[in-house]
Amino acid sequence: MLGCPLEVTYPGVPLADRHALSVGMTTVRDQACFGVYVDRAALPDAGGLAHDIDEAVAELLAGAR
Repeated sequence: MLGCPLEVTYPGVPLADRHALSVGMTTVRDQACFGVYVDRAALPDAGGLAHDIDEAVAELLAGAR
């Protein structure tokens, strides 16, 4: 990366056979970065999951202050 600092990363966690959801997390500096993979045929209503994760993390951080 020629000395450029890594600012964000989205982990890619593949879906295993017979699994409908895969969530990965990694940290960069003071950030937690989430990657979400969904089998939409098995979980058609999973579109809001990333938003829900963001809200839950915000609640946790607010409670920690």
